[in-house]
Amino acid sequence: MIANINNQKTTNLNLLQSCSHPQDSVDHVNDYFASVGKRLAEKITSGHGDIDKAIKQNINSIPILSNTFVLSETDNREVEITLKLLKDDCAVGWDSIPAKVLKSSSNVLVPLMTHICNLSFRSGIFPESFKIDIIHPIHKGGNMDSVNNYRPISVLPAMSKILEKLINARLIKFFAKYNILSDNQYGFRMNRSTQDAILNLTDTVVRKLDSNYKCIGIFLDLAKAFDTVSIPTLLDKLERVGFRDGSLKLFNSYLTNRQQMVRIGDHSSTLKTVNFGVPQGSILGPSLFLVYINDLCNLNISKGSIISFADDTTLIFHGESWEDVARTAENGLKAVTEWLRSNLLTLNDTERDETLFGATLGDKIKASKDIEKQGSQIRKVATSQKMNTPQASSSRPAPPGNWSGPPRYSSNMGGRGGQRKVTSTRGRTYPPAHPPARSYNQPKTRAQPPQ
Repeated sequence: MIANINNQKTTNLNLLQSCSHPQDSVDHVNDYFASVGKRLAEKITSGHGDIDKAIKQNINSIPILSNTFVLSETDNREVEITLKLLKDDCAVGWDSIPAKVLKSSSNVLVPLMTHICNLSFRSGIFPESFKIDIIHPIHKGGNMDSVNNYRPISVLPAMSKILEKLINARLIKFFAKYNILSDNQYGFRMNRSTQDAILNLTDTVVRKLDSNYKCIGIFLDLAKAFDTVSIPTLLDKLERVGFRDGSLKLFNSYLTNRQQMVRIGDHSSTLKTVNFGVPQGSILGPSLFLVYINDLCNLNISKGSIISFADDTTLIFHGESWEDVARTAENGLKAVTEWLRSNLLTLNDTERDETLFGATLGDKIKASKDIEKQGSQIRKVATSQKMNTPQASSSRPAPPGNWSGPPRYSSNMGGRGGQRKVTSTRGRTYPPAHPPARSYNQPKTRAQPPQ
């Protein structure tokens, strides 16, 4: 959710100059956002004639769960509490009705809202007027004149937020009760944070180093991940984990025939239908994305581990020698690449990085040559000291001064928390031979549910 968007210093006005007239410019930006998922998917399908077979095989590999998701009806009390939790300063949707207006008339409107929500639950229909998004382009970095460097954040009507929050609350309870989501996924989940993901990565690497294995970490990022979700594939995955009949019909209604307009300054584009992706900035979008990518987190790769924060994924491979690590990593990365292809997702090579753990500079040079022999999937391993990790040993504790807490994640504004990259300080030992206690001498930040 975006708050105080009208009071923020806007950084997207450059996009109004993409065409000769501002109206043409916002229409051009909307066309780009509405079609980016389709374009990326077509690049995958055009190069692989057996893609339909690969998609079907991927879906069939997901176990069918006997549990059934049930949308229990709501009541006036739950709706009123949900309404009160909306922020007064949130940006308004296409209907221009702020949340504070609904709150001021809650005694009259809450029974009507309750009726609408229950009617949606029973009929399996998400109201069409709730599926119109206003898109605010948020700059991610790079050239501010390029629409490719902006993230489309959806602003929804307040009433749509209430209905989505009610559905999402039931969704989260269902996921937790039946352990639907992978333990390797840390994004968009309550009581999980980037620090938990880094602690898992640290623990995994240190254990392997203490067992005298060599380790390589491959850090992946997906291009336009939310925008390129295949809706038919997502619905198939929902069905396999317990969404059937009315509940599946409701999610099909929510995801299909959505419309959006782009707003930049005082200019708004015409409406455009969106056939790919889940809306960024929505309440249900993150939860649905976790279902879509869940089987990637559970992918079984030899001598490897997968750790994910939303679509940012880290692969950790180990072996007895650098040549063994290179071979294992090459095979594992091929398996991940094949999964991405069968789910119509695109790897962002410009955001990918490989790092050796437990290696001297000489080891890194040798490892780079061994990796080069294995093929082109793993491009190269930097021989710099950006993550200078001495061989961990249970008999040699790491000096306390060398590690002052987990690396920080940099975050840009956006529906999924922005791009996350592990950053480090030159000369810092990471990870230590014995990680410190969970409290890193600083308060623990917990992931918050969408507002």
